[in-house]
Parts: sequence; C-alpha cells; structure tokens
Amino acid sequence: MTFRAAVDDPARFRSSKRVGPWVGLTPSRNQSGERDVSGGITKAGDVNLRRALCQAATVMMNRG
Repeated sequence: MTFRAAVDDPARFRSSKRVGPWVGLTPSRNQSGERDVSGGITKAGDVNLRRALCQAATVMMNRG
C-alpha cells in the first residue's frame, strides 16, 4: 500500500528501472580523479517508501 500510494501514477516512469533512483535506492557515488567510491543509499525520494522497501528486503533475506 505504501508503494502504491507513493507511486500514484506509474505511467510517468518509462521503465521500472527508473523507479529505484526516484525512491533513492541507488548508491551514492563520490568520484575524484582515479577514485570511485560507492557509498550507501542516497537520501533522495520518499522516506516512508524507502523505509518500507528496506524493511521488506530485510525480512525476505532473513526468512528461515
């Protein structure tokens, strides 16, 4: 329900791959010269949706 409420009109995304960055579930990057550091997930997007998706992924990974 949280996902459905946050993404009210799915037609605005051309593909499902564009939803992740909109929510903020892509790794942040810090590029400087030869260094390319991938950090944690960004803080962009809907906080409640990101929290619900992370919680759902944790539950699925830890199921017995």
